[in-house]
Amino acid sequence: MKPSRLNGLTSRASVIALSIVLGVVVFWAFTPKPSSSSWAPENFSTRDAIDDAASGPFDFESVVCVESMQLEPGEALAVALERMGVDGADLYEAVQAFGGEMELRLIRPSDRFTLHRGVAGNLERLEYQRNPESRIVVSRDAALYACAVEKFPVERAVRYFHGRVEGNLFDSVIRAGGGAKIVCDLSELLAWSFDFFTETQAGDEFSILVEERRIEGKRIGFGRILAGQYLPRGSHKPLEAFLHEGSQHEGYYDREGHSIKRAFLKSPLNFSRISSHFSHSRMHPILKKRRPHLGIDYAAPHGTPVVALGKGEISLAGWIRGFGNTVKIKHHGTYLTQYAHLSRFARGIRPGSKVQQGQVIGYVGSTGLSTGPHLDFRIRENGKWINPLKLKGGKSAPLPGVARGAFIDRAQYYLAVMADSQPGQEVGPLGREALLTE
Repeated sequence: MKPSRLNGLTSRASVIALSIVLGVVVFWAFTPKPSSSSWAPENFSTRDAIDDAASGPFDFESVVCVESMQLEPGEALAVALERMGVDGADLYEAVQAFGGEMELRLIRPSDRFTLHRGVAGNLERLEYQRNPESRIVVSRDAALYACAVEKFPVERAVRYFHGRVEGNLFDSVIRAGGGAKIVCDLSELLAWSFDFFTETQAGDEFSILVEERRIEGKRIGFGRILAGQYLPRGSHKPLEAFLHEGSQHEGYYDREGHSIKRAFLKSPLNFSRISSHFSHSRMHPILKKRRPHLGIDYAAPHGTPVVALGKGEISLAGWIRGFGNTVKIKHHGTYLTQYAHLSRFARGIRPGSKVQQGQVIGYVGSTGLSTGPHLDFRIRENGKWINPLKLKGGKSAPLPGVARGAFIDRAQYYLAVMADSQPGQEVGPLGREALLTE
């Protein structure tokens, strides 16, 4: 190709390239841009999304984008916000405002935040949903950020559950439509009369009337048990607990108005099995001699918490040859309970200290003459060792006069509701109004 021809093509290509560059520059110069270059939204939310997020006295007209943010493991809130494009004074003031309502170290990586952006990309509102019932909100008030807690109205209904134990109580209640809280609450209510860890068996029946907590019609959990029945297989008399509300004597009672609480729990720990029963002649596994075993050995994993069977005063917390680490508790001058082979004592457990029923006093171990982790538990009544499994908790005093009469009427009402309801059914409006009267 001739030089003149080549020079002509080169000149033409240079003109075209220059024209393209000038066009891009002009287009960029006249295109509207956000005033802040630190944030460039890729997607703007729809107005519906903004409306859905709106709550409380906040000007959502100033919001053009709603984003979700989740902290990464080990990431601080300030670092996460900076990662999302929040910087400068907005970053500092928003974190300071949030920290005034909640300790920042309590935020977990799985927690989610919602960011509301303004036209210029500035942070207008920061939301943190800490539980289904409330959220912490940091919002711009003029040039500053203010923090507040927004609570959602919780609706209460009453639901009835009934079922038969198949496998274990937990799974059986879940299959019936209930939740873990119901299982725990029922087990605690009847712990004075029934040991759910050893006495539960297939075929037992349960009936529960419980508060259901909802937000905008969606269940968020369960509240108090209003009435609970548990019928062990082969028994004709169910264990019962009915809620009594009032400024005085509030708690749970049986249908006759006696408190379901007893002086002693059924057992001092959650155990796997009874490895040795009360006996006046047992072959000792280490000494290989027959000698009295005036207590019960509860097999349980090392470190299992051991609790006081009842309210009392520590008379001994120390080492006894053969028993190892041992705690003795005096109760009402009549009873003494002994907990042996502990791995260690709980904090504050020492002679002379007072303990409450169910308070942790130590942890399962294998100290002293022991072949493995277990609790050697004994009870002495008026100076004589007795079989713990035959201990009667004793009936408590009933509600006084008028309160007892009103309670018995309420308990009968609960029984009628459960008899007339289908498993899983929500109690009707009339019943709900009566049940939730405070």
